[in-house]
Amino acid sequence: GGQTWSNARFLSVNASGNPARNDQFFPWVAAAGNGSLYAIWFDRRLAPGNVRINTWEARSPNGGVTWTSRRISTRSWNPNKGFFSSGAFIGDYNGIAVSSTNVYPVWTDGRNNAIARTGIGETDIFTDVESR
Repeated sequence: GGQTWSNARFLSVNASGNPARNDQFFPWVAAAGNGSLYAIWFDRRLAPGNVRINTWEARSPNGGVTWTSRRISTRSWNPNKGFFSSGAFIGDYNGIAVSSTNVYPVWTDGRNNAIARTGIGETDIFTDVESR
């Protein structure tokens, strides 16, 4: 019920269990009625220059004691083409919701931008409906 808390844990870890390199940002967490937890965030761990963004998700079946994570975006994208070089704002939030049967992560993604043609940054909204 939120009255006690454990020590902080990194959800974005590499294969060795150490914190992932580069930036991770805009997290969102949701809880299922059975105590399972779900999180989503933008992650640059796969970007050598700490620019390109992927979306990651983590799951905990036991109230946060243990977590597994995976990349849920199918391609990385460059925020300079989707937002920053056009003067657009990247936004503040990703989202995730949980029902009794599914998990619904939602995020913005600039992989399909048309900045070279239009000069305007743009993003699309993506989701990955997942069975629990």
